[in-house]
Amino acid sequence: MAKLFDVTKEGKGVTKEQVNKRKGFMLFLDIYFRRFWKLVLLNLIYMIVSIPAIFISYKFVQYALIFYMQLAGISPENTEAVRAAIRLTPILTAIIIQFCGAGPATAGLNHILRKYINDKHAWIWADFVRGMKENWKQALGIYFINMAYTVFAVGSFLFYRYLMPDMQILSVVIFTVSLVFLMMQMYTYQLMVSFRLTLKELYKNSAILTIIKLPTNIGVAFISVMLLYFMCSLAMSVPPSMLIFTFIITMLVFFSSVTLAQMFMTRKFIQKYLIDDMKKDSEKKKSSEYDVEDKDEEFEEIYED
Repeated sequence: MAKLFDVTKEGKGVTKEQVNKRKGFMLFLDIYFRRFWKLVLLNLIYMIVSIPAIFISYKFVQYALIFYMQLAGISPENTEAVRAAIRLTPILTAIIIQFCGAGPATAGLNHILRKYINDKHAWIWADFVRGMKENWKQALGIYFINMAYTVFAVGSFLFYRYLMPDMQILSVVIFTVSLVFLMMQMYTYQLMVSFRLTLKELYKNSAILTIIKLPTNIGVAFISVMLLYFMCSLAMSVPPSMLIFTFIITMLVFFSSVTLAQMFMTRKFIQKYLIDDMKKDSEKKKSSEYDVEDKDEEFEEIYED
């Protein structure tokens, strides 16, 4: 049994020539399936550490759905609506955790997945803890900001949608801004574990990367949500006796798989618009305030650490 779950043993691996031949989706599949069992273990650790954040998000979704049903005039006796709300609760909870993160736990997750994307070795527990320790302050800041905005956005949307029908245009504005904000979260934690930036700079750069490649980011976010929805729906479509079991099994590949896919699809934008541009600027400035050699090494560490 110990040998079966030995995550410290290195696999056969592949040569650099083999990796270089793979591109796009085939490269992602190669990375994903070679690291699959480590992703499962990483996902399990992430979920255990994220229990407080998952609980908070779950209760928030419950109250938000109850508030929505009251505003929409849906009676609690409407069994079909109640069942739909029950099935939607874990799906919406998963979406909130995926996009808004779970604080330091998400920092640890991104720290390891960044290495996997670049086909680098990572110690599951040690690197997970390292990612949390090095970024816990900013990770908590991002989590509280994201959750505060989520509460504000949901409350405002429902308020203008149902209580102020003459101002429904504001609900459309809030919905649009919220979509952009959600897409920004595909970058915030990734930038946090890669660069030394302030919270303001993290959100600023995330917004720039989101807007510059808006169509692509919309596609990435859509694929992510559909994957999350499909996985949750599949887990919850089984008979009640199997519901908990299948949902747990699905959750074992849930967050690590989707986050890995998001990072794989967005990393090239970070490389192009941040790392490459910073290197060019450093070559031009060469000032005493900007140590070119040290910064270059720091940038390389982002995808080679």
